[in-house]
Amino acid sequence: MRDPRVLVGIILVIASLLGTWAVITRVANTVTVWAASKPLASGSTIDHDSLTAVEVRLPDTEDKYVRADQSSPVGMSVTGSVAAGELVPASVLVDPARLEGRVIALDIPGHLPQTVQVGAFVDVWATDTKDEEAQPVEVLSRAHVHAVGRDEGGFTSTAGTRLEIYVPNDKLQQVLEVVATDHRVSIVAYPKETS
Repeated sequence: MRDPRVLVGIILVIASLLGTWAVITRVANTVTVWAASKPLASGSTIDHDSLTAVEVRLPDTEDKYVRADQSSPVGMSVTGSVAAGELVPASVLVDPARLEGRVIALDIPGHLPQTVQVGAFVDVWATDTKDEEAQPVEVLSRAHVHAVGRDEGGFTSTAGTRLEIYVPNDKLQQVLEVVATDHRVSIVAYPKETS
């Protein structure tokens, strides 16, 4: 009769091999999803340059992100911000026609704080230039910046900035009225977050 210790040893080796195989299989079980290659502000339309495919392990949440092997979100808009390098959540994607806001351009006199970059949030204030006693009024809070075109000025122009921001539909008329009536528009930036 064989030694039972040999049998126990064989069982332990087989169990160890099966356990190692299960761990390796689980670690190697990855999925390819889309990540933002640049900051995407609310209302942005996704193009090919906005995306990069990344391979990640998403055991229980893979349906929350857009898989690169199933569909491409190119042409869709986002309803929330997605930072560069962040996985694109399926919940922020919407057809541009169903977007509940629009992107508008504002010409801002003077310079903007350096924290005003694509993807940042700003507040928009306006002052009636026709009323000498007018006080600044907040027109829009936490507007998402889409583009910043800084103009350093020259011999014949003063320095200024063209700022593109996302404006919700319910605030659009108010913002456009401010622009149409020659109010002085000021941008208030949020401090840059530190990690």
